[in-house]
Amino acid sequence: MGCGASGIDKWSFAGRFAIAGDTAIQERGPGNIVVLTDGTCPASGIATATKTFDNNEMVRGGLAFKFKFGIGSWKDLSLDDPPEVVPGDGFCMCLVDANHPEHMSPGDYGGGLGYDNRPGAIIGIGFDLGGKFGGDVVATDVTRPMRCDSGDDTGDEAEPTDNTGRGRLVVKAGAWRDFQILGVESHVALELPVMQALVKFEFDDAGELDSTGDAFQKIPLLTVSLDEHTIFDKIPLPGLSFPDSMKVSFSACSPTTGNRHTLMDLKDNEEISKEEPARKKKPHPKRMPKE
Repeated sequence: MGCGASGIDKWSFAGRFAIAGDTAIQERGPGNIVVLTDGTCPASGIATATKTFDNNEMVRGGLAFKFKFGIGSWKDLSLDDPPEVVPGDGFCMCLVDANHPEHMSPGDYGGGLGYDNRPGAIIGIGFDLGGKFGGDVVATDVTRPMRCDSGDDTGDEAEPTDNTGRGRLVVKAGAWRDFQILGVESHVALELPVMQALVKFEFDDAGELDSTGDAFQKIPLLTVSLDEHTIFDKIPLPGLSFPDSMKVSFSACSPTTGNRHTLMDLKDNEEISKEEPARKKKPHPKRMPKE
């Protein structure tokens, strides 16, 4: 299984990834995007960022990743009457141990989205439209840390409707907990043309300590937001420890014709922090006194 991005400027967005399987680089306007699957069937692919992150960054303030993605349908326009295609099936973003000799290899495709049983897997967040990545697990008080707000002042959970998103966000452990599901949020809208995700790992200084043998370590917390709407809010990940060196990776699988998964504009801690001053509102200029 070959990987790489030959002919791509190493400073471009796509040039920051090693790709394999059916994943490809596609030119788009002034830049390019990573196409995990392009809508043909069957298709599966993986894109792993070449930059490494060390566990000291967790201690200094955590790891954060912001990226845009699209999960959409693709029609065969060569047909006179191309059938409508329901978007899916989903993709997984994960952290992998960069020192594992096989960390560039995917895990099980199909419902595993390339993450299940992946070598060197640390933690995975599945953007699941096919419904299989979370298995038969139903969101409960344990697996669903955040309630669907009903939108009123009662704090009651909203009932799903025909307009409710059919996707699920699923948090899975790596081999350290046998790829156990740690969190599920159902009825999440994932089918917009382009969405922005923010994934952040951090330690809570005021949090409890996780006993690991004779040692104690702070419990990592995970926050996931979509288009600035918080889905998972600092959920604890007891038992998770970060290796010395890590990479962020994306994988997708599409057994059905028409399912397309694209990735754009990945930013890490350093790049996100540079955005903060620009996002602050400029003060309004003082009004000139009337003459």
